[in-house]
Amino acid sequence: MIKLRQSSMNAAIAKLKKVGSAARYGAHEGIGQQGKNLLATIKQNMSLTDHRLQDLADLDHPYAKKHSGIQIHQGTSAKLADTTNSIHTHSGKLLRAMRGEKKTDKIVYQISVNESAATNKKGESYARYVFQGTDIMHPRPIMRETANTPQVKSGIEQGMLRSIAKAISKV
Repeated sequence: MIKLRQSSMNAAIAKLKKVGSAARYGAHEGIGQQGKNLLATIKQNMSLTDHRLQDLADLDHPYAKKHSGIQIHQGTSAKLADTTNSIHTHSGKLLRAMRGEKKTDKIVYQISVNESAATNKKGESYARYVFQGTDIMHPRPIMRETANTPQVKSGIEQGMLRSIAKAISKV
C-alpha cells in the first residue's frame, strides 16, 4: 500500500508549476534566438548580387508577369524551397529595412519591413511590390518561403527544444 501525504502532493504540484514556468521562459528565450536566426536567413536569401538592374533588363526582366513564371534562379536550396523567390540587392535599402522583434508578453517573434526606409529615388516605398508583386511583376514571398523550407523549420524546432530543455534542467 502506498500512502501519499497532502504535503507531498503540494510539493509535486509546486514543482510542476516551476517546470511550466521554466518551459515558458525557455520558449520565450528560444523564440527570440530562432527569430534572429530566421531573420538572418531571410536576409541571406535577399542578398543576391549576381545580377545588376541592367543585367536583369538584358535577361528580358525575368520577374515580369509577361513570363509564365519567374525565369531566373530556378531550383531549391537548403535555405529556400523555391530559389526563384530569391531577391537581388542593389542599394541595400530593403535589407536594412527588415526588422525583427521579440514580443515581451508573448512567445512571438515578429519580422516586418519598415516600408518608409525602403524607398526609390522618388521617395516611394517599394517593399510590398517586391514581396507581393504588381500588375506586371511576379511576387517573391521570401519570408514565407524561407520559413517553410524543411531545413529552416527543423532548425527552428530543434533550437526551441534546446532552449526549453535548458530552462527546465535548471529547475
